[in-house]
Amino acid sequence: MEAAVLEVKQRYPSWGAKKIRARLERQYPTSRWPAVNGIGDLLRREGLTVARRRRLRAPPRTAPFADCDAPNAVWCIDFKGWFRLGDGTRCDPLTLADANSRYLLRCQALAGIDGGHVWPLLDAAFREYGLPQVMRSDNGPPFASVAAGGLSPLAVKLVKAGVCRNGSTRDSRSRTAVWNACI
Repeated sequence: MEAAVLEVKQRYPSWGAKKIRARLERQYPTSRWPAVNGIGDLLRREGLTVARRRRLRAPPRTAPFADCDAPNAVWCIDFKGWFRLGDGTRCDPLTLADANSRYLLRCQALAGIDGGHVWPLLDAAFREYGLPQVMRSDNGPPFASVAAGGLSPLAVKLVKAGVCRNGSTRDSRSRTAVWNACI
């Protein structure tokens, strides 16, 4: 059995344990083949797998949240999760809310989730309501980065505008609970 697994892996080097098992089951339907994790163990033991690269993540924010003791002191910003519209296009709703009054400043669908699409919305909100002291966001793009200090280009623009950043911690169970509490 091991020889058959290794033979398929040699013929198809990019295949993983799941595809190899499916191929062997189709080729030899009367034989009983090991489970996928058993085949994976064999491939690892033989040195035929490559470990996946670890994904870089934004550094966790360990500072406590800023106090929401006055209107316009702390704003919360978050993408609420994309979904498909009736015509099949993708919708990425962004919400911006005052943490103290829970007033929804903006709820808008954006064409993209990058800083280039978010900044014009923030700029318009700043002109209408003034600058908050602190902008609370999660560690996701475009609000945080794996760059030095966890600052994304959007976060740098906010700092240059005079707004402090206050992100959620990585170890919090529900990052979205922070945003739902703001709205």
